[in-house]
Amino acid sequence: QSLWFDVRILWLTFVKVLRRDGVSH
Repeated sequence: QSLWFDVRILWLTFVKVLRRDGVSH
């Protein structure tokens, strides 16, 4: 349960970084 929660948070953060990178470019 905790593992899934952590993975979900990491995924959301990763998506945010990708969006930010895309916007910057």
